[in-house]
Amino acid sequence: MFRNNSQLRHILLGDELLPKKEQFLPSESIHHISEIAQDLDYLHCMLAGSSGTFAIARLLRGTHDEWDETTSVVINQYRKFMAKDTLGMKSINYPGMVMVPVDKAIDIDVFEIQANIKTPFLLPSPIVVGNTYNQYCTAHRGQDFLRYIAIAIDLGIIDHKQAGQIFNSEMMIPGGVEFGIYPVAIFLDVVEKLEKICLEFAKNNLPSSLDRYQRRALAFCNERMGSYLLLLTLNQICGAEISPEWFGYMHTVSDNLTYYGT
Repeated sequence: MFRNNSQLRHILLGDELLPKKEQFLPSESIHHISEIAQDLDYLHCMLAGSSGTFAIARLLRGTHDEWDETTSVVINQYRKFMAKDTLGMKSINYPGMVMVPVDKAIDIDVFEIQANIKTPFLLPSPIVVGNTYNQYCTAHRGQDFLRYIAIAIDLGIIDHKQAGQIFNSEMMIPGGVEFGIYPVAIFLDVVEKLEKICLEFAKNNLPSSLDRYQRRALAFCNERMGSYLLLLTLNQICGAEISPEWFGYMHTVSDNLTYYGT
């Protein structure tokens, strides 16, 4: 789901919530991804949550007269949201993630909390991964990341030197640019690049494994590339010292203190 100014919109990526549309408030706008972009719906099994991110970008580009450089977009995900302060207990296995019990989450007005954020950004706090390529390979197939980066170079989105910087980066913003609060123009600039890479990848390639987890390789690559491009943008805005006020905490609604990715 995302909010552009005061308008709240939900993008459904699967079919399981379609029969429950009546549970949403009348003021909320509900879209199934197939209504926005059939190609993104088709590629959902590879893109995972990134298909929703790209759909948000397409909606925003199609409503350019409704926002300007001062407008922010607020992006939450299934069971996950950003907040400035911790509203639960910290995860025992995911740095920077706060777990919120279901019974407590019912009483939290996420949208009111986020509406009171006055900074242009609210980002997940960076985590230290040691070496981005090595860290990727501990959980995923390295050949997918290599193909992804090669495509990004071919498209002129990054150069060879920047590719090395991505591989060797010790720090990553979880979620890249697909979670949190961003100025719309910056969000669109980064997401447009991610989408170009993914669509080009999908033309001629499949993920190296088609099991239900690893086939989402493009989404995992987007997290790393999105983090890199976002940090480049932040450094251009404010130099090496990014305001600590721009960072907050990721929250997941769960009764378990161990975080399991969706």
